[in-house]
Amino acid sequence: MATDFPDFNLDFLYDAPYGAYAMSLDQTIRFWNSGAEQILGHRSENVVGRHCYEVLQNLNADSSQEVCIKGCPSLGAAREGHTGTVFQMRMLCASGERKLVTLTPIVIPTEDSSQLMLVHLFHGQNNEALSTRAANAVEGVLAGYSSPRQKAGQEKDNPLTDRELEVLRLMAAGLSNRDISKQLGVSYHTVRNHLSSIRSKLSVKRRNDAARIGRMLGLGNTP
Repeated sequence: MATDFPDFNLDFLYDAPYGAYAMSLDQTIRFWNSGAEQILGHRSENVVGRHCYEVLQNLNADSSQEVCIKGCPSLGAAREGHTGTVFQMRMLCASGERKLVTLTPIVIPTEDSSQLMLVHLFHGQNNEALSTRAANAVEGVLAGYSSPRQKAGQEKDNPLTDRELEVLRLMAAGLSNRDISKQLGVSYHTVRNHLSSIRSKLSVKRRNDAARIGRMLGLGNTP
């Protein structure tokens, strides 16, 4: 399901193997992926357009305090541009049970500050490194989708370029560097240069790790 935000399309996250949802500053859910549906049981048609605190009613990890409330702290952090902290909370499932998840919020700036969007990535594993790497990768991909004015102003550090996104997608789909060079009509050396840049921006050392992140993002689903 696409968002109604003008600068970004989150469809690449729809089939990612973890939960992802996005909300606007009024805490209205604008995007809900299949991973979120699998983890929590809420179908997208039942949550998109509703306030997050009405649907999720999140508690902290030890269930002692409600943390998903109107005007939650994540919004203040988003307005200041401070997100990416990994933490655990108990989310309300469609069944009425609560599931402990590891969650990372990331902010997506747009040219119009009133259109700022907050994306939450979550999964059922207690793995902070996985959460941080996924968040960094998503931010890199989204930076590559940013508007021309944002790119020209370099408001986002080290975004993946359109060509790097394409190379990452083909890597995630299982293509070798030589196959990628043939498909894109560029030299093998050029593909190697793109790969080096991708690894640097995603903070990984090996090609396989970059390809795995691409698959985590759902980029390899349509080779």
